[in-house]
Amino acid sequence: MRSIDVEVRLRAKNQLTLPIEVAHALEVGPGDRLVVEVSEDDPGRAVVRPVRDSYYGVLAGMWGGHEEILAFVRGEQASWEDD
Repeated sequence: MRSIDVEVRLRAKNQLTLPIEVAHALEVGPGDRLVVEVSEDDPGRAVVRPVRDSYYGVLAGMWGGHEEILAFVRGEQASWEDD
């Protein structure tokens, strides 16, 4: 694949339009989610990548259900008060 270098304009609500050639290269379309990553080491550069549907829910249930997670967090918070 060849490199794509396009200019986009940031609009009033911090929105931009993804050019069609970029959307095609990323294989994304309306409703797809994208991650924008900016490194502290290179703040003038942003990396945009799609979040694939196959990633959704991959870790669901790994730490138990909602009540188990809530109980864990409450226990952790209670331990802060003991110090």
